[in-house]
Amino acid sequence: MGSQATYLKNLQYLSGIDKYNRYIYENICPFLGDSILDVGCGMGNITQYFTDKKRVMGVDSTAEFMDIFRRKCPKAEAILGDINDAHVGRALKNVFIDTIVMTNVLEHIEDDRCVLEKLYKILAPGGKVVLVVPAHKWLFGAADAYDLHFRRYTENEIRQRLSSVGFSMLKSFQYSALGIPWWFINGRILKQGKHDENEGSLINMIVPLVRVVDKMTFNRIGLSIVAVAQKAPAAI
Repeated sequence: MGSQATYLKNLQYLSGIDKYNRYIYENICPFLGDSILDVGCGMGNITQYFTDKKRVMGVDSTAEFMDIFRRKCPKAEAILGDINDAHVGRALKNVFIDTIVMTNVLEHIEDDRCVLEKLYKILAPGGKVVLVVPAHKWLFGAADAYDLHFRRYTENEIRQRLSSVGFSMLKSFQYSALGIPWWFINGRILKQGKHDENEGSLINMIVPLVRVVDKMTFNRIGLSIVAVAQKAPAAI
């Protein structure tokens, strides 16, 4: 099992996979509104692409990451803390948020349903939540343990989680099919969890191929799931 220190190193490693981070953004971009809250924003690896939005806020509980976030996303509002912290709730009170984004965060939270309930309350009526989570329970291995994942999801499972707290599902799909054999071999067979710079460079190099394979498979299978759901609109 990875420690918190190794988990933080992994997040720093992920900041260098800029081409893949851009691809993650491309997958969620069509579902974003104009006032975005990025929960678990980390260093702003994905948030940095929200530059065309009217208002962007990032919440994260790691101070050193928020310092980097402020430099990487100078126009965004940085909020240090956990989404369940009282001071974070006060900072978001009466703020109109039409989209909440969580990219590769929910799997790190033991009580994921509680967090989804919190997101539902924060969102404006009719607002959307856009989640990116790891796919396929059978892929859970050393890399997941090292990254401090509690779980991987099925599409049906994440749909049920969202529906159980009041969200209406709009869309779900998968991406990065090419990552499945790598994750399985690395995490399940070789029992390797730690990432290195060479691996990151390779991922950046093959992003064009990842795009092609995802189109060929019609986004029906992948290493990750994108789930988009909507809060009920205000009563007329």
